[in-house]
Amino acid sequence: MLPGVTEHDPWVELLDSARAGEAGASRARRRWLESSAAEGATLAGVLLDLVGRDDLVLLGIEGGATASAHIVGVGADVVVFDRGTGPLFLVPLRRITTVHTSGRPPLGDRPPPDAPLLVDLLARTGDREEVVVLSLLDRTVVSGVVDVVGGDVVRVQPEDRSLGPTYVSVASIGEVAVFRSG
Repeated sequence: MLPGVTEHDPWVELLDSARAGEAGASRARRRWLESSAAEGATLAGVLLDLVGRDDLVLLGIEGGATASAHIVGVGADVVVFDRGTGPLFLVPLRRITTVHTSGRPPLGDRPPPDAPLLVDLLARTGDREEVVVLSLLDRTVVSGVVDVVGGDVVRVQPEDRSLGPTYVSVASIGEVAVFRSG
């Protein structure tokens, strides 16, 4: 209590009421902004907000799989993450079912990225002659080096060149492990 102020000073009560009102309005404004951002959220936007954070993210992947990982990048139709086991993983966004983080919640209101497609990233692995392991939706596994990328198909040359290439439908790709060279 201030010196010289009586116990029920109307001016102090008025100031206290104004401070409480402003604090309430500030909380309401913050909730409104968060709500507006959440209403404009997209999965790609949520994942973009998580790129570069130290938070481990638990991704739910179609079919019941989960991945505890750091988000490395987000393409137009793909998320790139690092499980800390060596390879980078590429998963089509359409296969991501849930995103859980224990850190600061992402708003996810960023516009969709103007970024490479899964086929573009696969072509880059081929340019660098990196070994990839493609896990397909039918549980087939194809490994080798991507040597040709078409609009909806990739050709993978196995490490044993005597076996001949395998053509893979891009729509059938469930996950790609990329073993980086160098």
